[in-house]
Order: sequence, then structure tokens, then C-alpha cells
Amino acid sequence: MPRADEQFAGAPIVSGVPWVTVTLLGSDKVISAQDAGDGTLHRFRLTFSPPAGAAGTDHDGWITFAAAVRDDRLRIRCRASVLSRISVSPPDVFFGLVPPGAIKKCTVRLRFHDAELQRSAADLTVTTDLGSEFKANLRRDANSGEVMLSVEIVRSTNDRPGVHSGSLKINAPNGVSVQLPVRAWFE
Repeated sequence: MPRADEQFAGAPIVSGVPWVTVTLLGSDKVISAQDAGDGTLHRFRLTFSPPAGAAGTDHDGWITFAAAVRDDRLRIRCRASVLSRISVSPPDVFFGLVPPGAIKKCTVRLRFHDAELQRSAADLTVTTDLGSEFKANLRRDANSGEVMLSVEIVRSTNDRPGVHSGSLKINAPNGVSVQLPVRAWFE
């Protein structure tokens, strides 16, 4: 900010990223050889504190500082992410083109980001809104400690052609769940 606008007007405005607080840590006078004048260096701490039940998602927004003297604004991009308590890889199931009579399989890895869910992984269930041609089951990999979701599509010769889609929902006993889109193209 220009030398004349060393003071900020009120608290900075945070937009697009919830649960962020901005704290002024201190200000130091600095001498700049370029403009032969003094300035002020302000130090801030940004704290991102989502609540315990916050949904896993990415946030992208701005922090705007307003000058006390003029209408000058300083906008700083701010990004933050809340990790899902269960992450999946890949994030969706796409079988591609499925010819009549074909069987295709896909494996999805589930990772748990808190110890409580890791302990209850044996009690996971799967619900689906897909047709009978799709089958899904969960199994625990003893070597990696991950849970694997196996999704299989068994296409019969009389299934209608076109895009078949729906979703799978993995439910933990404590109400935490993750949903995966599933798509396949029947020729």
C-alpha cells in the first residue's frame, strides 16, 4: 500500500473461504531506498478452523484490506481445503463402453483420515441406486489397511443401449458417508 495509507480501515474482509480469521501480528517501520521514504510492513496470521463436522471440499476466495485514508484496496487470494473424513481414489467409477455379454470391474480405494473411522471400517455398508447389472462389495486389504470397493458390471444381451448411471454410497456406522458417481456406456 502507498506510504500515506499505512493504516487499515477496520478488519479485513474475507470472502469465499469460511472459518478464516485474520490476526495482525505486528507492524514494523521500514526504509525503502527506491522511493526515499518510510513505509510500514504489516505481518498477519491467517487461521483456518473448520468445525469438526465440516464437509470435505475446497474453498477459493479473497481477503481484502481497505486503506484508512483513501479508497485503496489490497486483495489477496486465499485457498483452503477441508479433507473428507473418507477419501476415495478414483473419485468416480467410469466403465467406458461395455459390449453385450461383457463383464467389467473397477476397484476403488478408501482411505480414512481419522482413527475413529479406521476402527469402524469393518462396519461399512454400501447402498446403490444402480440397476441389477451393477454389483458392489467391500473388502479390507490386510497388507495396506485400506478398504477396497469392488464394482462390477455384468451386461446381459437384452440390456438397453445408452448411458447407464447412478451412484454408490459408502456408509460408516457414525453417519459419515461418501458418494461415488458410476457411469457406463452400453453399445
